[in-house]
Amino acid sequence: MKIILLVGLVQVGFYSPANQNNLEHLSFKELDSIFIILFSEGDYKMAYNYAQFGRKKALAELGNKDSIYANFTSNFALINKKFGNYQIAEKLYDEAAKLMASILGEEHLDYLTTINNLANLNKHMGYYDKADSLYKNILDKQAKSSGKNQQIYITLLNNLASLYQETGQYNEAEPLLLESLAIRTDLGKQNPIYAIALNNLGFLYYKMQRYEEAETLFLENLNIRAKTMGKESLAYASSLNNLALLYFEMRRFKESEEFYLETLNTRIRIFGKKNMQYAISMNNLAALYNEQGKYEIAENQVKKSLVAIRHVVGENHDVYANSLNTLAHINFASKDFSNSEANYLKLATINLKTLGKNHPNYANSLNNLARLYFEIGQYKKAWNYAHSVIASISPYPLKPKIDSTQIKLLKFAPYNSNRHLIELDKALVCLYDILALKKDTSNKHKQALIVDLAIHLLHRNKIGFLGEKDKLRLLSESHNWMLRSLYILDLNHHFNKAFRNIEFHKSNLLMEANSTNRAYQLAIIPDSLAIKEKNLKNNQRALQAALIKAKLSTQKDSIRGLLNDLHFQINSLKFLIEDKYPKFAKIKYWDISTTVAELQSTLSNQEALIEYVLGDSIVYIFYIANNAKKALKIPIPTDTLRRRIQLFRKSLSDFSQSPKNMQFFKKFQSYIQNANWFYDKLLKPVLRYHNSNINQLIIIPDGELGHLPFESFLTSMPPSPATPIYAKLPYLINKYAISYHSSASLWKENNDMPKKNNNGQLLAMAAHYANMDSMNSYMRLPVNRRLRAKLNPIPAAKFEVEILANEFKGIFCFDTLATERIFKKNAKNFGIIHLAMHGMLNKQFPTLSSLFFTEDNDSIENNILQAYEISRLDLNADLVVLSACETGYGRFERGNGIASLARAFMFAGVPSLVVSLWQVDDLATSKIMRKFYENLTNGLNKTDALRQAKLNYIHQAGGINAHPAYWSPFIQIGNSKPIEIQRKYAYAPWYAGILVMFLVIVLIFWKRR
Repeated sequence: MKIILLVGLVQVGFYSPANQNNLEHLSFKELDSIFIILFSEGDYKMAYNYAQFGRKKALAELGNKDSIYANFTSNFALINKKFGNYQIAEKLYDEAAKLMASILGEEHLDYLTTINNLANLNKHMGYYDKADSLYKNILDKQAKSSGKNQQIYITLLNNLASLYQETGQYNEAEPLLLESLAIRTDLGKQNPIYAIALNNLGFLYYKMQRYEEAETLFLENLNIRAKTMGKESLAYASSLNNLALLYFEMRRFKESEEFYLETLNTRIRIFGKKNMQYAISMNNLAALYNEQGKYEIAENQVKKSLVAIRHVVGENHDVYANSLNTLAHINFASKDFSNSEANYLKLATINLKTLGKNHPNYANSLNNLARLYFEIGQYKKAWNYAHSVIASISPYPLKPKIDSTQIKLLKFAPYNSNRHLIELDKALVCLYDILALKKDTSNKHKQALIVDLAIHLLHRNKIGFLGEKDKLRLLSESHNWMLRSLYILDLNHHFNKAFRNIEFHKSNLLMEANSTNRAYQLAIIPDSLAIKEKNLKNNQRALQAALIKAKLSTQKDSIRGLLNDLHFQINSLKFLIEDKYPKFAKIKYWDISTTVAELQSTLSNQEALIEYVLGDSIVYIFYIANNAKKALKIPIPTDTLRRRIQLFRKSLSDFSQSPKNMQFFKKFQSYIQNANWFYDKLLKPVLRYHNSNINQLIIIPDGELGHLPFESFLTSMPPSPATPIYAKLPYLINKYAISYHSSASLWKENNDMPKKNNNGQLLAMAAHYANMDSMNSYMRLPVNRRLRAKLNPIPAAKFEVEILANEFKGIFCFDTLATERIFKKNAKNFGIIHLAMHGMLNKQFPTLSSLFFTEDNDSIENNILQAYEISRLDLNADLVVLSACETGYGRFERGNGIASLARAFMFAGVPSLVVSLWQVDDLATSKIMRKFYENLTNGLNKTDALRQAKLNYIHQAGGINAHPAYWSPFIQIGNSKPIEIQRKYAYAPWYAGILVMFLVIVLIFWKRR
């Protein structure tokens, strides 16, 4: 005989029940087997009859001291739990457990299974402490008696993790599921048990909003179940349902609906419509339709769900609460506030009764009420409910007020899970909005305290996230709080706090990478762990890129499996490092932004830093010099700014070559008007505050401002000439050398970076784009062949590198030598890397943006160096020059800056780059680059060297060739320190000439003596 072992989220297959008549003629084994089948199918009423009859028969024939009677008592407890008869079920489990302990012993599988099911019951009843104690007790017994590889031990790990997940203690659940997964991996991956482990961990990450990791786990789980159990199975439908839940949260509604409907059809086929699984599917669809604004359909679906749940388990059940929550949301969305209030209040009562006041679901129901009352103008009720959320989550008793003492407590309080922090964030939004209704000094102070708390907690939440997409999603939410802080603060009075808040939200992932490298350098963790962590992260980037590129479903499945394995290793290592080396975790995650005072001490007398933040119809500007600081709010409608940026970029790329063309003057006017507009709005207001010594500006742009070359702005509106003379326009570059960075903290880190360990020489490459050898083209993927077919030759690139080869020491590669393999082999050793070749931006997947080297049909490297590959390199260069198209252009990612090839090189450790913002002219590029290097060898810093090269080009080009389209696409990012370049000759030729003349004079003088 077999007792059903309950495990969180385990799905069972479908079996047809045996004949249900004439129970008297069935053996105990047959009664037990049919009970299990009926229970598994969800036919609880019939299962109840078999369990009850089997128990009576065992008592009559064997007595109440027999193990068979104990087994049927356990089965009867299980089915009573399903009907909500919790008190009866608890007594039955106690009776069965005592019998089994005396007859079989406490190490027997049946006893352990019964105690496990009793713990499950207590968890469901909300007796979490008792459930926790029962799970841990039998876990210890099982570990000591049978070892950790037994199925019961794995099940107990999952059930204890399920308890922690249900109570919102996600950080306690994760290591248990990782341990379970590690044990199950020994069984091989293509089996249902391993699929369950993937599903459980994926569901935990879904609850924790770690969607990127959850998706790969769910997809691998789905693939295994399709192969091992078939697409018609209940287990496969359950996997589809979990993916649909995830895609709903990720706003991928089309995929979500498709999977929900497929799940519903499977559940109806197996269970019919009077079943919990059917009810859950209907509720899920209702939530989806509500989000899409289909309120009538949504309400119809959820009411069917509620009827089905009442039929099976009644109203005091968490599944009923979920459907009631959906109905209340539908009422709210359709402005039926009266029914919405009634349903939210009922929901809060059920959640409090079934889950307790510390559960995030209860906090969520209070947040719903707060939002409702705010919407209908009952602000006092809204305030009380929002504060009740905080009180339910906080481990400390709190009064319904906002002050610095309470905020400090909440900042550093221990919370049970990330989800508790999410509910706390919602409550803080409500409190902030209520305070905003009355604009007085006291309320602004309280709002500032709330903002400070929210930003701190969101960063704390982000630390638990492994995937970059999830981190960026959370940074985007945190960015809204940062904008609230800028809106309410007196920026100049609270300059330091406001500036630290904005820096906290710029290039966050790159700052985190830099902080990690800094922690490595301090040798806080052993070298072996540092190397392991770095390699795991590099492999993660490579697999993520491979997943994007994969076309076949089999390839994707394989890569997801590898990604999941990698995530397990990264998470396990993360737990180890945080436990053993807390100082490393602090440097890596918390010390990621600089202060105003630190910046001022780094800036020279000639430098000023200007940082921008784009708000809702406001541009915030922060100006910092070594002896001054100023913040401004410039009102510019968002649509106006976006339109101006588009017009300005168009005027720099679309211009008429001939003055005889009718569009010539129109396009000239468009350029000068927009160029002067940007100067007047974004620079003139702050430049009035600095002294006359300043001649270098460090620009920290935000959003699409990162796509503009500020040096091409015009400091005044020129008169309308008969013939425009571009060389004589009042460009900003005439007054200032300008460099750029994605954050002030990164600029300071790059500026403070110790001298790189390199040879001080150049690695310069000029790629060649002849047709591929048709005999060998089959070696390349069709997509890569198509990309390369679009590339035109760049004759000036070779000339550009030849000039460098004549003057400087290093390796200079042309034509067939300018390959990816040679680059990767040599790149680590060189002080300057100069790449003259085609670049290609991938707007949809920035990590696949590419540099194209010469094709040589290499069997290992495909001569397309992509951004994710660059970020994995370990470079020691002081400067990288990307003499290619759009290497500094890319999609803006909130909290992470411009996703470009330039950023990939910064991830590889490069402190300074020269990159382009649009397609460049070959001849102009070669002239500017030649002068740029000449200026560097004369001792100018990088920013001045590029500025002087551009000015020289403008003055020499003349006519239309002096248009900013030719010289302004190249910008310098990062530190501007001078660098040494080894020339091929120790002395310039004119030095040698002077020496010869001196020797001749000395010889003549000597002879005359």
